[in-house]
Amino acid sequence: MTGILDVRLGEKNVGKLTLLTGERSLFTFDEAYLNDRDRPVLSQSFFITSGDIIPATRPVQTRLPVFFSNLPPEGH
Repeated sequence: MTGILDVRLGEKNVGKLTLLTGERSLFTFDEAYLNDRDRPVLSQSFFITSGDIIPATRPVQTRLPVFFSNLPPEGH
């Protein structure tokens, strides 16, 4: 079974969270969100040290990616 949820910040469409087979999930950013220089920040965990957003994500085997599981980021 697969399912897709829209991820929004207020009225702003940020991306989609897709449940894949094998209890994997994938978050993808909306292209318009990525191209918007004044976009609201979903989470600092989606940024690299240079300040650029990480546009590509990969499927995770957990129920949800860490940010959506309400777990704090690890590292510095």
